[in-house]
Amino acid sequence: MNEIPLIKNTKSTFESESESKIKCNKEGNNIDYTSIILNDGICNSIKSRKNKSRCQNKSKSSKYLCGIHNKMKKPIYFIHPDKKSELSGQNDNSYQTNKSYKAYKIIDNTNEWIDMGIINNYISSEKKSKIIKKSIHKSIQKPVSKIKKIKAELCDMNRNIYSLETIRNENVIISSYKIKNIRNSIKEYNLINVINIKDSKKNIITNLRIFFNTMDHYYKNIDKIIKIQAILRGKIVRNLSYNTVNDMDFCTCQNKYQIPKKYYITYTDENKSELTYFYDIRSIYKYYNFCIKDNKTFTNPFSTNEFPIEFLDKMLSRIADLDSKCESIIHKSDILTPEQKIESMVVDLFHEIDKLDNYTDHRWFMDLDMKSLKQLYIYAEDIWNYRTQLTLEKKREITSDGNAFIISVITINNIPDSKKDDLRCILIYDFTKLITEGKTIDDKKLGAMMILTAMTGVSFNARMALPHYVQDFH
Repeated sequence: MNEIPLIKNTKSTFESESESKIKCNKEGNNIDYTSIILNDGICNSIKSRKNKSRCQNKSKSSKYLCGIHNKMKKPIYFIHPDKKSELSGQNDNSYQTNKSYKAYKIIDNTNEWIDMGIINNYISSEKKSKIIKKSIHKSIQKPVSKIKKIKAELCDMNRNIYSLETIRNENVIISSYKIKNIRNSIKEYNLINVINIKDSKKNIITNLRIFFNTMDHYYKNIDKIIKIQAILRGKIVRNLSYNTVNDMDFCTCQNKYQIPKKYYITYTDENKSELTYFYDIRSIYKYYNFCIKDNKTFTNPFSTNEFPIEFLDKMLSRIADLDSKCESIIHKSDILTPEQKIESMVVDLFHEIDKLDNYTDHRWFMDLDMKSLKQLYIYAEDIWNYRTQLTLEKKREITSDGNAFIISVITINNIPDSKKDDLRCILIYDFTKLITEGKTIDDKKLGAMMILTAMTGVSFNARMALPHYVQDFH
């Protein structure tokens, strides 16, 4: 391709038409060009890059441009069709042949000009070569066979479920599935814990196919998986002394292989052929606290032999180490919710009542709603203060201070429903005083009779079980 001709203006501005002579060295020949400037009082620039016709505004500067185009750093001049052949010095075929021929454009502040026609020809040739290469590349590629899509069909019309082969088939059109039937299929194949059935249809199908592909991968490599599991299991058994007499924890009945290493502790009984026992340290520590509380001997729960002082020191040091690392020394099952804590207190309360020659059920109290709990307090307060007509001396024989149900009925009635647990705790506290603070066993039985009499007024099951305590409170 010919070298791109550069045209340089001899002066910084166009002073007149006769002075704007431009020369260019092209193919080693000096060619004299006539001026491209038309001194007709109209701007010599094109209107815009999109509209390449000549600007019709009046020229206001020495460059024969209007005020708008004079502000441009690199204006594009309009070339008249009659001037085009004179500038090129060759045939018109080597240049673009349109009315607004963009032949020259200022490159930088050195006033150099460049022939845009040659550049456009170069670009067009580059594009042609790319198109040819692309067409050749397409012709080389092998035609891809189209996969025929099919619709989903039910395998069981009665239960409206799809077969596993239909769900796994990626050629089935997703839009042909029905979301209700998909969810029925997931429930039928027990995949509800793996796939979220509340998701969209597309996501459910995609997740199902990913799940089945993963299962296929695992099934193909099942031998390797079994080998890895065997190696890890053997390593665990060798690292921890699992050769013990017992296989389960005495408290939680949890298998010894499921207990974390940090909670695993063993004891070897030297008195009986050196038998080794294992314990969950949380369970044995809980058992130790019960023994201390009840003033009992800390013995082995499997052999009933007393633990030596060495094992006790070992256990307490492990507990201190876990506590320093902020590790829990309580079973998760031992952590109770507020409802479970209240129920535990109610169970203890009714257990004490049963010790006083009664037969009760703690569900009588737990099944009461807020209205019935308020009514139970009112009945119990009425029995304590009015119905039994107890003297202050007799009240002090039942309770240590002679006081019970000291909260007024108006205050009890104003307790909101959201404070149900608070009202339960108030009743449990007063009932516990009546059956535990009596001076004699008869005083405690009298307190239990008051509680059960009030209970029959609000619980149907209590009235059926204890008809001899029923009274008319209305």
